[in-house]
Amino acid sequence: MLAVAPAAIAQTSPLLSLQTIQVTTGGPVQFTFVDQGTAATGYLAQFSATVGVDANWQMSSNAVLTALGGGSYRVDIPSSQAPTGFYRVV
Repeated sequence: MLAVAPAAIAQTSPLLSLQTIQVTTGGPVQFTFVDQGTAATGYLAQFSATVGVDANWQMSSNAVLTALGGGSYRVDIPSSQAPTGFYRVV
């Protein structure tokens, strides 16, 4: 599961959309998203083994976020943090 939300509003936004995702079991995670006008900056990738009220979101310190231009961004995480889980961008 992947969610994108700008840190400034800390919730999902119809102005953010997931474009692509590639996941290899035990390997790298890569996804792209588009910001169509939230004016947010300083995105962070986070990981949690669960979602919901009790989710414990942790910053993915090894994530690399790259601006691709035109409001598009790529997130590269060299290795997944667990066999299953959820990523989000805030």
